[in-house]
Amino acid sequence: MFPERIARSQGVTGDDAEKLAGQFLSLLIGDLQIKRTIGVLEQPSKADIDERSQSALGAFLTLLNADQNRVTSRE
Repeated sequence: MFPERIARSQGVTGDDAEKLAGQFLSLLIGDLQIKRTIGVLEQPSKADIDERSQSALGAFLTLLNADQNRVTSRE
């Protein structure tokens, strides 16, 4: 999975990488899937999807970096 590869490239392994992958998917999808299912949100455009993807990736990388800084500051 893509987010797991990013996490592993930053030295995150095992369950932590899997947890981070789940967090990325939460950032990416959030409540959009439920809103689409219950009909309160129209299908997003390609531009909306691209923007959401870039935003989720940026947030994920920021969180990953913050987590790495927190871990190294404890050592």
